[in-house]
Amino acid sequence: MQLPDGLIKANKGRRAAGYILDLVGFVIVVAILGTIFQILGIRNFAITGPILGLTLYYGLFWALRGQTPGQQLLGLHVVSRSNPLLGGIGFPRAFRRVIGYAICSTFPFNIGLLFDLHDKIAGTIVVQQVLP
Repeated sequence: MQLPDGLIKANKGRRAAGYILDLVGFVIVVAILGTIFQILGIRNFAITGPILGLTLYYGLFWALRGQTPGQQLLGLHVVSRSNPLLGGIGFPRAFRRVIGYAICSTFPFNIGLLFDLHDKIAGTIVVQQVLP
């Protein structure tokens, strides 16, 4: 796959650092959702909270901006394999990526993430900008 000038495929170390940074944001979103669920008296948060948190945190950022806050700090972008331009990847592709991300995160040692299975499911690639 040919990437536009100024973009290279992101390495695993940078992606892992983005993943760790985004865990903080994800936990904050889930904590806020937990508080809202508790105020509203909604039960079963242990199941629905993380799923909703994944969808809101990762899904919205990827769909609208093509990067989460952790990825932004590291200069990473999620782009479509078929049209690798910076910007959001749209809701359908972001939703497929969230589903893939959730599935891959359940594998032992997050091995699914190491092999980029969530990117294969969604037809995406993570790139980083390089300055000329």
